[in-house]
Amino acid sequence: MKTFKTKKGSTTWVRVSRDYPCPICGKADWCAFNMQQTKAVCMRQIDHSLPSFMGGTLYTLTGGAKVDFSHLEVSEGEKLAPAYILHKVYSLVIATFGLTKEHIVHLKAERGLTAEQIALRGYASATKATHSRQVAKIERDEDGKIVSIKTIWEDLFEKNGLSRDAWVGVPGFSYDEQMQTPCFNAAFGILIPCRNDWGQIVGMQVRLDDSEIKTYATIDKEFESTYRVGVKKAEDGFNYRVYTKENFEVVCEGTTTEHEVFFDNGFSFKIKTGPKYVFVSSSGKTRGTSAKSVPHFAFPDNVLAQAKFDEQGKSRVYLMGKVDKVIVTEGLLKGDIIASVAPTSRLAPLGSVLVVAMAGVSSWKPVADKIIKYKFEEAYLAFDQDFVENDSVFDRLDDMVHYLTFDKGLVSSVLTWETGKGLDDFLLSEASETETIKIKSYTKD
Repeated sequence: MKTFKTKKGSTTWVRVSRDYPCPICGKADWCAFNMQQTKAVCMRQIDHSLPSFMGGTLYTLTGGAKVDFSHLEVSEGEKLAPAYILHKVYSLVIATFGLTKEHIVHLKAERGLTAEQIALRGYASATKATHSRQVAKIERDEDGKIVSIKTIWEDLFEKNGLSRDAWVGVPGFSYDEQMQTPCFNAAFGILIPCRNDWGQIVGMQVRLDDSEIKTYATIDKEFESTYRVGVKKAEDGFNYRVYTKENFEVVCEGTTTEHEVFFDNGFSFKIKTGPKYVFVSSSGKTRGTSAKSVPHFAFPDNVLAQAKFDEQGKSRVYLMGKVDKVIVTEGLLKGDIIASVAPTSRLAPLGSVLVVAMAGVSSWKPVADKIIKYKFEEAYLAFDQDFVENDSVFDRLDDMVHYLTFDKGLVSSVLTWETGKGLDDFLLSEASETETIKIKSYTKD
C-alpha cells in the first residue's frame, strides 16, 4: 500500500490501486483517499461546486464498508534530501550509468535532439547492463552462489565530498538488507532529469522502454466474478487469453488490434496500457524515498550551458535572470525539446524562452505559482491538442487560465496548432515551416 502526505499537511493519503480503487470514479490510478476513508481526491470526476485539492476534487465519503488497514504496514519513507544533495547524487548516477546507443538513436532520430543537446541535458539509460555498473564487488560461495555484493556508492560519494550516506533521501536509492549495501534502481528506459529553477537536478523520470510498458484488461463489473483476462502486446496487436475465475480454465484466446473485445454472451473487456513516463522512486523499500512531482524548468540550451555548481552541488548562477518569456507544457522530455528547438523555430520572436513542464495536467497549480513568483506578465500555455476532446485536460487548462488571469492578473495566451499532438511534435514537423501557431490571449479586463 503506497501512502504519502502533502507538503504542509499531516493527513496520510492512500494512493488508489487495483486492490483499492478510487471510491468516486472506480479507477485504479491517479486518485487518492485518506487513511480514515472519510475523504477522497478524484482527478477524473471534477465537480467545481466542491473544494479543489491536489489538482482534483475533494469529496466527503459517507457510509459504506471501510477497508481495515490496521494489518497493513504503512511506510512514509525517508525525508527528501535537499536540492543540492539531490543534484550531486543524481549527477553521479548519470555519470555512472551513461547512455546506451539505442537510447541515443531514439533521442536523435525520434525526438530531434543533437548529441550536444543530449549531453547538455544529462540523460542516462536505466537497463540491466547500466544497473550492473554500480556493483563494485561480488563474493560467491563454493557453489557459485552470491553471498555478498558491494556497490560503488558510499566510496564514490566520499570521493566527491559527500557523506557516505548521501543516498538517504534520494528517490531511487534504498538499502539492500541482505547484501548490506545501498542500491539505485529504476524501471528500464531513458532517465530524464527534472531540474528546478536553479538548474539543479531534483528528481528523475523514466521514459519507459516499450517492453516495460504494462498492458492489462478491464472487465465489466457484471463479469468480474466470472472471468479473468491476460493481455500481452504483440507485433500485430495484442494477444489475449480469457480464463474462468473459479478454476482458471482457458475459455478462449486470440489476437486483436482493437482496444475493446466483445463476445456473443455479452462479455467484453477493454485493453489498456500503463503510463509511458514514471518517476524514479524507492517508496516502500528499506530506507527508500518517495518521488515528488515538481515543475521541471527546461532552460534554453545557451542558458543551461551557463549553469555552474560548487563542490556541494549548490548553484552559483542565477538562470532565471537570463530568460524573457515562459511556456507551459506537459511532459519533462517534451519541455526539453521545446526549449532546445524554440530559438530556431516560429517561437524565435519570443526571445529567450523558459519552458516549465509538469508531469501531468493535474499538477498545473505549482507551475502557475512559480510563474507568479518570478513575475512573468504573460504565460504561453501549450497543452497537448487533445484538450479539445479530453474534458479532463480542458478543465485543467480552464482552471489555469482562470487562476493566472482572473485571480492573479496575468495574461494567459493559449497556443494551438494543426499538426501533431504536442508542441514538440509540431516544431519538429515539416508542417511547422508553413503552418502557423494560433494564439488566443485572455486578460482580466
